[in-house]
Amino acid sequence: MAYEQKDKSGSLFPNDKKGNDKAPDMTGTFTLNGTKWNLAGWKTKSKEGKPYMSLKVSEPQAKEDDGMPF
Repeated sequence: MAYEQKDKSGSLFPNDKKGNDKAPDMTGTFTLNGTKWNLAGWKTKSKEGKPYMSLKVSEPQAKEDDGMPF
């Protein structure tokens, strides 16, 4: 059975495709009011040196359908 994300919940996973220092350390999705949103997270530190995760939310991008089956 496939995992189905419940409303008002989400998941972040290590970004195994990180190509540069500006790319997020973690990526994932969350669902709010039936809409799935993309999440990105960067490990950083406050001015006092305390570690925290900076997050960015973005709308899911529609995949282009070029008619190819793969």
